[in-house]
Amino acid sequence: MSYDGGLLYLGGSVKLPHSYIKPESYTIVPNRRQDLDSTRNANGVLVRNVLEHTATTINIQTVPLNNTQLAALMSLLRNNYSSQQEKKIRLRYYCPDLDDYKTGDFYVPDVEYPIAYVPAGKNTIEYNPITFEFIEY
Repeated sequence: MSYDGGLLYLGGSVKLPHSYIKPESYTIVPNRRQDLDSTRNANGVLVRNVLEHTATTINIQTVPLNNTQLAALMSLLRNNYSSQQEKKIRLRYYCPDLDDYKTGDFYVPDVEYPIAYVPAGKNTIEYNPITFEFIEY
């Protein structure tokens, strides 16, 4: 399989609309190797204990959004969390080094919401692009 037009699928099947994100901001570190108790021997040579499980990290950045658009995006994310407390979400994601899709369970660390400005006389907030990170369990 190759790229099908979607970068991220929330809950494994709900396509994250491109209208919310800058596609050029999609960055991924696929299959990050993990070590357990790796050490250096008496000669200073690294002796690695590489685990079978890898952990992918994905970053995306939104386009500038207003508070109504941001609320819709956050609702889409929250509706696909399998754990609200952990902000745990299953993602199906495009993996460039395979030109294919993989699926995994991720969490969303705390997000900063940078306000661009608050228009005078309006009940809206305009946000600068917001970065979301997804870290695989």
